[in-house]
Amino acid sequence: MPYDYDATSVKRGEPLPKDRYLCKIVKADEGLTKKDGHYKVVVDYKVAEGKYAGRSVRFHNITFFPPEHQMAWLAIHYLKAIGQRHAGKFTVNPDAWIGKELWVDVDIDGKYNVAKGV
Repeated sequence: MPYDYDATSVKRGEPLPKDRYLCKIVKADEGLTKKDGHYKVVVDYKVAEGKYAGRSVRFHNITFFPPEHQMAWLAIHYLKAIGQRHAGKFTVNPDAWIGKELWVDVDIDGKYNVAKGV
């Protein structure tokens, strides 16, 4: 169905300034990496406090590499940061991540915000 729309006054939003923000997890979608098929969770946040409260930081990929992979520790660090089980054998449950708060280092990659660390 055709729809008439006037985009004359639409302005692109500015990315968040590079900084550390207290963020709340608002979405956690499971998937697999394209290259190797490793389990991953794509996390979206909302800034929880301050001048930028309510602003979004999207698409933070938490990849669960095999234990022998040099980057496997990152997912364990993330789980620890959000108070989830992270030692021994456990089940990853991204639904339990929703509502958790953590400090997120936000940077700008091109024109978009990216979560660089927790």
